[in-house]
Amino acid sequence: MACKRMRVHPETGKILRRGKRRMTVAFKGLSRDVEVRGWFPDDGSDGLMERADGDAADAARRTLKAEHAARACELAGRLVQRLSRLSPGRVTRKKLSLLLTGSPNSFSRYGRGDAAPSHPTLVLMTLLDRRPELLAEIEALAISPAT
Repeated sequence: MACKRMRVHPETGKILRRGKRRMTVAFKGLSRDVEVRGWFPDDGSDGLMERADGDAADAARRTLKAEHAARACELAGRLVQRLSRLSPGRVTRKKLSLLLTGSPNSFSRYGRGDAAPSHPTLVLMTLLDRRPELLAEIEALAISPAT
């Protein structure tokens, strides 16, 4: 049986040839360029991919997710250490967990790599990392939330 060298795009009618292209895979601010196989027109417009053609992009996406989780866990650990140095005895993993997530063990889970922070928690952690003085405001709001 002969291997098909060309296909016709079902929507555009363009002639597609088997080949490779660079594709950018992105996840939560991280990105990676990968080479994917597929059926592409000569003009660089949209082509078609078969199921296995997406394996490289899927692998890159998994890597980005793992990298994002690792960065988030690193940020959680760094934040606890930094705030503990600025306010000795006042800041613990448990206290930060309760203030930022409502759960007493989330920062311990982040530190072990068992969980990754949600996007809103990650935003709060990043703000606190940049401006640790906001901790006092967060504590005040946690004690008597705005109505």
